[in-house]
Amino acid sequence: EKAYWLGFFYADCYNCNTTNTVTLSLQINDLVHLQKLAHFIGLPANKITYTKTKEEYEYYTLKMYSKHLCQTLNEKGCPQAKSFIIKYPEWMLPKLTIPFIRGMFDGDGHSKQLDGHVGYTTTSKILIAQLRTILLNFGMLSKIVKDNRTTRLFPKGYVSQLKGAAQIIIPVAMSKLFYDRIGFGLTRKQAN
Repeated sequence: EKAYWLGFFYADCYNCNTTNTVTLSLQINDLVHLQKLAHFIGLPANKITYTKTKEEYEYYTLKMYSKHLCQTLNEKGCPQAKSFIIKYPEWMLPKLTIPFIRGMFDGDGHSKQLDGHVGYTTTSKILIAQLRTILLNFGMLSKIVKDNRTTRLFPKGYVSQLKGAAQIIIPVAMSKLFYDRIGFGLTRKQAN
């Protein structure tokens, strides 16, 4: 379970070394997932906060105040401002690859019921190439495509530039293999 949550943090957390805070915000449909994380790390569920922006965007946030957690994430390859530099941890034991990748795809992956493909979006050129190789080792062909979105809306109305973002796309023919071998931990993504 630790490998899963580390993969999820790699994809979705903000590790702030100056305040010793790890922040994770998820859309309103994923409250149960944040509750699972809070339980896993021993925090009460009432530490999860709800926000609704002026733009009607709703989300939940879990802030973990821990110098130890921030330092450990740094040491494990998940530093502050990681978006462009994150890479797959070379120290990861092979038996932990599947839960780690599942956590990453739960964070920044997607599944499309309409056309059946599975994908992952990142601005790290190193990570996208590493993920493609890992998926190929599981027998899954994939392609890397440019993410044509130019911005991404984050909680509190923050807009991030997606310059250089790319997606790894697992086509329909390989999607079933992804669902069977790796899958999603988030119910809404696995259901697609």
